[in-house]
Amino acid sequence: MTPDEVLSEVRALTHEFAEVGDDDPLDLESLEVVQLAEAVEARFGLVLSGRDLVPEYFGTIRRLAAHVAYLREHRR
Repeated sequence: MTPDEVLSEVRALTHEFAEVGDDDPLDLESLEVVQLAEAVEARFGLVLSGRDLVPEYFGTIRRLAAHVAYLREHRR
């Protein structure tokens, strides 16, 4: 899956919680972060840790997609 495809998939998952642009703040409540994390895990076959559930990664769609792409590459 290319980085653009990851971005597209993350965008689709995220739009259930917030209709924002790729670089706009997500401003998610803590429960929404957990729900989005579960959706990401299910879609991409990842297991996210507490270190992954931080604003640095869940702040925007683009940052989350970049983190997902990184995890897919490095957590095999």
